Amino acid sequence: MLTRFILALTLVSSVHSLIAQYQNTFKLDKSELQLNDCHYYIDSVIDARNQGDCIGFTLKGMDFRQTAAYFEQPFCTELQHLFSRSLIKNANSSPLILRVNKFLLSSYYFSEMVFSIVEVNISIIAVQEGKYLELYRGMASSETSGSSGQGSISLTISRALSKCFNDFLRNSVNNLLSPAEIQPGELSVNPLYNHKYRIEKVDRPERGIYHTYSDFLNCDPDTLKPIKVEYIPGTEKAPEMANVVLANDNTFTGKIWGFSDGKTNFINIDDNYYPLYREDSTFRLRALREGTNLKDLSPYLAGALIGGLVGALFGFAVIPAVPDPVKDAIVEYQIELSSGLIVPLDLVEYKEMNSRMILYMSKYQKEENEMEIYLDGEFKCRLNRNNYYLLTIPPDIQQIELCLKSNVLESCETFKPIQYDAGVFICEVKNNQPPDRSEAKAEIRKSILDKISTLEITRSCPGK
Repeated sequence: MLTRFILALTLVSSVHSLIAQYQNTFKLDKSELQLNDCHYYIDSVIDARNQGDCIGFTLKGMDFRQTAAYFEQPFCTELQHLFSRSLIKNANSSPLILRVNKFLLSSYYFSEMVFSIVEVNISIIAVQEGKYLELYRGMASSETSGSSGQGSISLTISRALSKCFNDFLRNSVNNLLSPAEIQPGELSVNPLYNHKYRIEKVDRPERGIYHTYSDFLNCDPDTLKPIKVEYIPGTEKAPEMANVVLANDNTFTGKIWGFSDGKTNFINIDDNYYPLYREDSTFRLRALREGTNLKDLSPYLAGALIGGLVGALFGFAVIPAVPDPVKDAIVEYQIELSSGLIVPLDLVEYKEMNSRMILYMSKYQKEENEMEIYLDGEFKCRLNRNNYYLLTIPPDIQQIELCLKSNVLESCETFKPIQYDAGVFICEVKNNQPPDRSEAKAEIRKSILDKISTLEITRSCPGK
């Protein structure tokens, strides 16, 4: 379902006290799931993700640097212990297998606030008559704001998993489960990597109402209640929108996720209905930045609405910027089908498990010191003074050779990329020596990113 978040507006009293709570390892030993009564227990946990023990990223340091996050214990062990404390095994309980298809912690800083979000997608599997049956596959997310300390992250993780498991229990009680057999060799296969939701397979949806996100995902609109749609054309300051009422008596439809007019799907955000457009299997929308009820929105949305997300383009600290009232009146978003979250397009890349670095050359370097950048022997860019180059390395790259060439001098190094790492490196030539690459300390790093956000430092080879 489309998750709506409560956005806390409590200001952080001290950045330094907030930073003191930042960490990149977490434990759930003091957490417990809030579950409805049931007769199940989790016999084993399968990790079907492709990110090892990494659970996402958090922020560290004065410059709020994106840093890979982990549990103190192995991923499956930590979750197994959490469920064991919450679902006590006894003679009357039945064993289940928990398969984790998605587990992502992400943290953001803007407007002197830190927001952390946990997204989960799980499968509940049972063994019946020697066969493995996927009883349920569902998703949930939860958020915290204000700080990113141990307690808040643990609670956020527990809330997201509780939502998912309670949804499974409700479906079980209401006989809404649709078991699907899984071959033993496919237990660890992640269905999100090759699975298409029904909405991805339908080019022309039926006309009707989507009461929930699940209705949209399964392309299952309520067609029993005829609807009337009023279309509102887009302008320079507002995207295309629509209003919808029940056709029989022009009355309110009630709180719904969205609707289909028989050609296009529309999503409800703060009672404004925006059309969704597709690019392959990606669903996107253009929504208003202003006039939106922030307290009912996801931090993803609120981040873009409050002050823009300059910096997210780099996969680095999110730096607030004042939006232009005309140019930035409309923001583009993407729906993450695996969790239902609405994410500004600028943050899609930020959430990916890449390693990123900015290579920056100071304006005080001599012109003859300007250098060429080579990756694994391939020319990428010429780095000029007061310019930066953004290097993004996907997680499947185990090592990479970076060479810097200035005139006839060259320096090369081979290194192993780090998940979610986001470093800023100063490239310079000293005393006719080969080019040097040194990592900027926190305050200098933040200063460079600030100047990038205000365009005082420009990008070499944009688009690469």
